Amino acid sequence: MTPTHATKGGKRYRYYVCSRSLRQGRDHCPSQSVPAGPMEQIVVEQVSKLGQDPKRLQSILKEASNQRRTRLADLEGDCGGLEQELARAQARIQNLLQEVRPKDRKQQSASDVEVIRENIGHLERRLAETKKQALALQQPLGVEHAARALEVLEQEFDSRPVAEQTRLIRLIVQSIEYDGGRGKLALTLDPAGLAAVVGELTQPKEETAS
Repeated sequence: MTPTHATKGGKRYRYYVCSRSLRQGRDHCPSQSVPAGPMEQIVVEQVSKLGQDPKRLQSILKEASNQRRTRLADLEGDCGGLEQELARAQARIQNLLQEVRPKDRKQQSASDVEVIRENIGHLERRLAETKKQALALQQPLGVEHAARALEVLEQEFDSRPVAEQTRLIRLIVQSIEYDGGRGKLALTLDPAGLAAVVGELTQPKEETAS
């Protein structure tokens, strides 16, 4: 299924629709569109129930450990690349500010500086988010901590911004298969993503805020 949305009366409504029906028409898929909110809430509830099954949760965390090491190495590489981009952008601004330019090109120079500053802001946000993910992956994972984190996730999910809800779902879930004909939902988790979310939720509040 594919996420989509419709706007009515100034309000946005999110749905999941069958990918096949988008390509070939509604007659080619037995599943009708379903509201995104209730569907995602079911997913979060199922994920939260892992905390009630310590053996299964331990198995997932064990599987995640190897994936976490690989993901952490990737994130550290991303941080290095972003830091290099930031350094180049900052050096470019310094060069522009120090250059002696004719009066008719000063306005263009100021415009160039503003564009680079916007790019720096974008890079800094990406770097901060990447570091946050890397820090989460470095947190030790225990079954009890993970179970509490999943319980918190269920309790706080509805109060989070939609963009944050989407990010968490995408991290935790590898795939969701919905059979509209039988009303069945099959959920496949991403162990590394689940571990990353658990790591985020178990960080001290002051670290999460930074």
